[in-house]
Amino acid sequence: ASTTEKIETVRVFLNGKPIHEIPIAPNRNDFNLSVPLVFGVNRITAVAYDERGFSSNPKFIDVISKNPELRRPNLHVYAVGVSRYARMKANWQLDYAHTDAKAIIEAFKSQEGKMFGSVSSSLLVNEQATADAILENLCAIEKSSEVDISIIFMAGHGVKTSDGDYYFLGYNGTFDNPYSDGLNWSRLKECLSRAKGRATLFLDACHSGSIINETVVPNDEMAHQFFTGERAGVMVFTASKGRQYAMESPVIGGGFGLFTWALTQGIGAKAVEADVNGNQVVEFMELVNFVERYVSELTSGAQTPWLSRKELFGDLPLAVVE
Repeated sequence: ASTTEKIETVRVFLNGKPIHEIPIAPNRNDFNLSVPLVFGVNRITAVAYDERGFSSNPKFIDVISKNPELRRPNLHVYAVGVSRYARMKANWQLDYAHTDAKAIIEAFKSQEGKMFGSVSSSLLVNEQATADAILENLCAIEKSSEVDISIIFMAGHGVKTSDGDYYFLGYNGTFDNPYSDGLNWSRLKECLSRAKGRATLFLDACHSGSIINETVVPNDEMAHQFFTGERAGVMVFTASKGRQYAMESPVIGGGFGLFTWALTQGIGAKAVEADVNGNQVVEFMELVNFVERYVSELTSGAQTPWLSRKELFGDLPLAVVE
């Protein structure tokens, strides 16, 4: 915190989840606290706040617990990918949104028994991915426990209506009438905010061609709207920012969205490269930085993935480096 202001509170996070907020009395220099560990990697992060609410740089320590009485956090991956839209013209169909969703599940499934205890998943693609089905599926997130991790992946088209509402289009959705089969962003935000554990949304909703249609909302604007109003405890990492579109390639990986390809590489084949601090674990911010760099290089700067809000939740281990 500022050197001229008194520290008022210290917040402590475990693997990205806030677990303590400690008021600091005047002239107090130290304190003790207990941190409930999980089996495996525990990143404990502390941030000090002064009287004006300004924060210090985070300080962290990694604790590896091998206590057999503790369990690893479980991971649940919710993946949605809409490539085919029943009521849209051919030029608005996508190639790899549905296979990207499957690839994300497969990539995180590789961490079962390593970083996580179990890795469960739910997948909705194409005709399965109506707005009602997506909402019902994702609202199951509130059943997760406080130590569990949730990953949400959504690939398809995002739309902003004339009255300022945001929608993710379901299989039967259209740009002209997103109300008929569009998932209202506010409803999704309300649903995901009930997650007890840490939740992260990977969003790829602004694709080639979208640049010419003003109703199609940029990824980063869609992400920003996720945080208007009440605070939602979800980090949102998007495939692109501004009026950039998210590219797909038939060459890379046999056919991928570049954002998804980079995500799967960062926790898989290129995890060693992503693990900048060399602790044999890829944390969320390491994955963000790797994906930003990798996609920017692949596209010569034409596509830049973007983390919507770098508020301090502490970092989160996502993959073991092998």
